[in-house]
Amino acid sequence: MGLAALTRTAVLAAIREYDTLGRDGFLARYEFKRSRKYVVLHDGRFYDSKALCGAAHGFLPGNEPLAASEFSGGSSSVVAKLRQLGFIVVTADANGAPSGSERLSRAFVTTWNPRRWVLSDDEIAEAINETQAGGVHPGRWATGNRKTGIFPGDHVFMFRQEVDRGLVAYGVAASEIYQGQHWDGSGRNANYVDIDWLQWVHHDERMTIEEMKSATTYTDWDAVLASGIQLHPDDARALLDAWDVGDGIENRAAGGDEAVAGLSEGAKTTVKVNRYERNRRARKLCIDHYGTACSVCDLDFATAYGGLATGFIHVHHVVPIASIGVEYRLDPIRDLIPVCPNCHAMLHHGVDTPRSPAEVRKLLSRD
Repeated sequence: MGLAALTRTAVLAAIREYDTLGRDGFLARYEFKRSRKYVVLHDGRFYDSKALCGAAHGFLPGNEPLAASEFSGGSSSVVAKLRQLGFIVVTADANGAPSGSERLSRAFVTTWNPRRWVLSDDEIAEAINETQAGGVHPGRWATGNRKTGIFPGDHVFMFRQEVDRGLVAYGVAASEIYQGQHWDGSGRNANYVDIDWLQWVHHDERMTIEEMKSATTYTDWDAVLASGIQLHPDDARALLDAWDVGDGIENRAAGGDEAVAGLSEGAKTTVKVNRYERNRRARKLCIDHYGTACSVCDLDFATAYGGLATGFIHVHHVVPIASIGVEYRLDPIRDLIPVCPNCHAMLHHGVDTPRSPAEVRKLLSRD
């Protein structure tokens, strides 16, 4: 079949195996060397592009993995195919790491004033649902007066302005800056960048402006009024750590095993997390314990919709995230429960403090 037959699903399967085996284990299994020119950026981590494609071929029905000698890893083959499938590919140095260590801490801020640009509840829910399910919510966002300097793979944060101020989303740039018609309908042009949003939270689970100021040193957040500013590398790393994408970022860039900093030594159920992060390790421990059926209505997506929905479920904080402190010790079994999107919405809808699962369950049992 060759590279032409590769699918996004097959590449994602290879990425999951890469995460399980770690970089060295994955390369050894498929007998590939580290990429010398290009690496794939996916969900905040980097992967050897040629090895990924060779392994992915083996995830196509009825096919075996491709050996390194069977295809080229250049820009016209592997890179072109991966980009066609929607993956971000960036250049690597001679050791197979992203070119320039500063790439790891290049982060920019986009701003959103909900009183000027209204996103409907449905639009916000779609972004939250897609990213909490492990997917990507693609879109474009204005970069203010910045016309250049953002490149595919750069980190991007969404800063909600004026009302309920704070960070509500994290993603990576999927394009360089380009011009398009201004969002206000005036007919003038504006500067835009395409962004793959990887994490999006409701504003009551945001990183507040107070926490942003506490976590960073060089950024005057009260003076950040428009999109496109670049964060100081130290501030970028602090925010990446808070959003669970900077935890052991150098190891992630090398494609190694996910850092486990934050897990107490010997702990199986307790994870130290910042109040504003959607900690994936905590989510995994919760689901490992409870399964993927909704704790309120018992809906299991895989049973209802088939294999496409395997593993799909939200995780709800029984202790409201907005009420816990930076040093809170979160127990994924005590403090988290799996819930379907509908029940999750009803837990939060129209109230400042989320309803209990029992209250929503009672609503469902009405005649």
